[in-house]
Amino acid sequence: ARLFDEQGVLDTWPEALELRVVRPDGSIRWVRSRVALRVEDGDGLIAIGTATDVTDSVIAAEIIRDSNDRTRAILEAAADGIVTADESMRIIEFNAAAARIFGIDSSATIGMPIEVLVADEHRALVATLFSRDVGAGQDSTFGPHEVHLRRRDGDIVPVEITVTAVATSTGRLSIGTVHDLTERQSFLHQLEHQATHDPLTGLPNRTLLMAQLDAALSGGRRPGRPVAALFVGLDRVKVVTDTLGHGAGDRIVAEAATRLILAARGSGAIVSRFGGDQFVLVCEGLDDAGAAVDLAVTAV
Repeated sequence: ARLFDEQGVLDTWPEALELRVVRPDGSIRWVRSRVALRVEDGDGLIAIGTATDVTDSVIAAEIIRDSNDRTRAILEAAADGIVTADESMRIIEFNAAAARIFGIDSSATIGMPIEVLVADEHRALVATLFSRDVGAGQDSTFGPHEVHLRRRDGDIVPVEITVTAVATSTGRLSIGTVHDLTERQSFLHQLEHQATHDPLTGLPNRTLLMAQLDAALSGGRRPGRPVAALFVGLDRVKVVTDTLGHGAGDRIVAEAATRLILAARGSGAIVSRFGGDQFVLVCEGLDDAGAAVDLAVTAV
């Protein structure tokens, strides 16, 4: 193979090399070196080289690389999902929390349209958030908004999403922060259930009963929709409690609740625990007063 051109300069030398150099005082410098070989008559092979101090560039690149690594580590460790989309609303970044929320591997989402991850009823809203322009050259934040996202398995996930539009040298980016509301909504539902249901029987308590009764009476004011309210009291529960303890009394109340639910099942009546050893059955849409009597006979 030919090593030298017509001028005697080596034309197959590799690209420039970056070398770590230790100076006599012990300090470290980085240099970029280029070397060429020339054949000189009478002098044999001569090496011609240049060396440029690129220490500042190397240090700056290391700082940027470290910063990027730290940013990536923070994003991956974040509890909230972070989804970045380009101007065409296609995903370019998807952190670990987002992958957990959506039930999909991060690598599988790159290039995917953002609306694929959104439930049908909220696609228009999310599309608007991710297509907003940066206002007056400044980063702009939109939200938070509560929306429903769709997991890969089809389940719907309630989330709170905030989108920040960022202007970059390559165009606008939209960064969505996704906070999973599943646990919070579950907790709120649990609190609501505890506030409106009896802990022993699981039946609606007096608070919910009054709301249900009010709604039933409001509907019952229309002709042809009478409402029946049946009060049921258990006899001698206090005697059992005083004799055998509260546990025995609770078992009697719970058993009574089960029997009332079974008795009311065919009539559509709502069974509530009014308090202590008292229950109330509310039934809408009865044909006449006789139907209410039949319900009373069946229940007791």
